[in-house]
Amino acid sequence: MSTILTIKNKQYIVREGLILKVDFISLVKEKDVIEFNRTLACLEEDNITIGFPLLQNITVKATVLKHERGKKVIVFKKRRRKNSQTTQGFRHSYTHLRIENITKK
Repeated sequence: MSTILTIKNKQYIVREGLILKVDFISLVKEKDVIEFNRTLACLEEDNITIGFPLLQNITVKATVLKHERGKKVIVFKKRRRKNSQTTQGFRHSYTHLRIENITKK
């Protein structure tokens, strides 16, 4: 069974055992179990269930594997003929999740 899940306003297609890299979730620590209930659709072998806008009876449990920061992106701005330039770096933070189970009530 697969589901389309909303995590921090982004949509992911998940199934059991999948390792997922999502935007940083600040309120959890490593090895915590999170329960998501913002499911948009459920994809089973022979039928598809779509919510309007959400399905109320499906929950997804995930375990936090680790928190990580991405590669550094350099932002360089130069204003020609003004003798002015700025350099700034940015690193995006991510959380890795393992989808443990998808339950249908």
